[in-house]
Amino acid sequence: MADCPVLIAEDREKGVTAIAHCGIYHINRGLPKELIKCLINKYNSDSHKVYLYIGSHIRKSTYIYDTYPKITTNKEIWKNAIEEANGKYKIDLLQAIINQIQEFELGKIIVSDIDTATNKDYASHYMAYKGKLKKDKI
Repeated sequence: MADCPVLIAEDREKGVTAIAHCGIYHINRGLPKELIKCLINKYNSDSHKVYLYIGSHIRKSTYIYDTYPKITTNKEIWKNAIEEANGKYKIDLLQAIINQIQEFELGKIIVSDIDTATNKDYASHYMAYKGKLKKDKI
């Protein structure tokens, strides 16, 4: 299981759905915004009728870098999404996604409450990398 959120944007009226895997690199490049723009521009979707589901992913409380994440070059996207505490940097992927899509005034946004790093039913890539995942989950 990756720790990156999957975004599913749907215009039920037009019968179109767009899906994107949004890791930190994709978020920095503006993929969440482009996902919504695709529905609007290609299918003439009304943003007020677009539903967005943000899937399970690692949360700010568990996604921690030892140094400032250099990949986060787009300051507008990462505004209020990186918190420095005790020399560590907590990364809030959800906030970075919200920063990109808030201009669209979507019909509905549904966010999974599952943290892939702490939920025992998920095999977190990040926790495996940190050596904090039970071997039966790898």
